[in-house]
Amino acid sequence: MIRLSHFNQGIAGRVAALLKKQKDIKAVILDLTNNPGGIFEEALSVANLFLEKGMITSVEGRTAKDHQSFSAKPSKALLPTLPLYILVNKGTASSAEIVAAALKENNRATLVGEKTFGKGSVQTILPVPPGYTAIQLTTGLYKTPKGHLLDQQGVSPHIIIAESAEKSYQQTPKQAAIDLILKKQSHGKN
Repeated sequence: MIRLSHFNQGIAGRVAALLKKQKDIKAVILDLTNNPGGIFEEALSVANLFLEKGMITSVEGRTAKDHQSFSAKPSKALLPTLPLYILVNKGTASSAEIVAAALKENNRATLVGEKTFGKGSVQTILPVPPGYTAIQLTTGLYKTPKGHLLDQQGVSPHIIIAESAEKSYQQTPKQAAIDLILKKQSHGKN
């Protein structure tokens, strides 16, 4: 299992190095629970490690010239066919949702857990006159490969395992998801 608590500088390189070291991998579990996001470019690179082709995300800006799309590069994919499971919850947001949505909608991963937070807005920071720091403006919205807005919508998992209010006697959602994945893998089902 690879746990990504946020997308900081260099995380895609560290994940790639870890994957290259592993021998006889049968499946990958990518844990994005409570990941608030981080550096957009790192999220694109992590998604590309598992995706050989297809759109990762697009940005809908205020004008047509502000629209952009970001697609996978075949040369960057390390494990484009290995079974992949992604753990998500209501704390999975922003760049983490971009990764989850890209791998889900390109039929590359099975998402397990809860619906994600729904933070899919592009923020631009503009400097202001001396004496002030800056103004943060929403200048665009992220879309999934199938054209759905992430903002205020989130990403729904294939398999829902919700957190319980009574945690003391029940298995945690993360452990339940891992058990389910291991059971599926032992029966040869993706």
